[in-house]
Amino acid sequence: SGEVKSPGAYTLLKRIETLDDIIQRSGGYTDRANHDGIKMFRDDTTQIILKNFKMPLMSGDSIFVPQHTSVVEISGEIYHPGYVQFIHGKNLEYYIESAGGYTNEADKKSIMVIYANGDVDIKRRWHKLKIGEGSHIVVQSKKEREEFDLTEFLKEVSSIAASLATIIYIVTFN
Repeated sequence: SGEVKSPGAYTLLKRIETLDDIIQRSGGYTDRANHDGIKMFRDDTTQIILKNFKMPLMSGDSIFVPQHTSVVEISGEIYHPGYVQFIHGKNLEYYIESAGGYTNEADKKSIMVIYANGDVDIKRRWHKLKIGEGSHIVVQSKKEREEFDLTEFLKEVSSIAASLATIIYIVTFN
């Protein structure tokens, strides 16, 4: 369904028929089709993340070809969550700054991008995230750390030391 010239239900005609085959049988894409956002579902609920369109289909598979959205969604720990116009070639920082920048609670090392086709990529030290049309950028919150309580720590250490001393005394003098 979606942005193909003849959307509808198609019967698999060959033993192995691919996503490419079905798109060709449907007349191809419309001018509004976002090729990078194609989603495929098995059993109507489980999405299959597509790496290419040579995926063999099974009876009951469904395909959705979305139209161009021309936006990138940004959510999480930024000042103005929402949508930013997609501009080809712009990087992650451009979109975050366009949405007001990071909040004080943002974990700048914990960012993920969910692409239009459902694929997910996570920011890593030497890995630059690519942003595509229809992507969703999610900036995670800093994990709350418990403050170190010296009194509680010393209480636990003394309890363990006293238990060890008792065990050593019992073993040695019995």
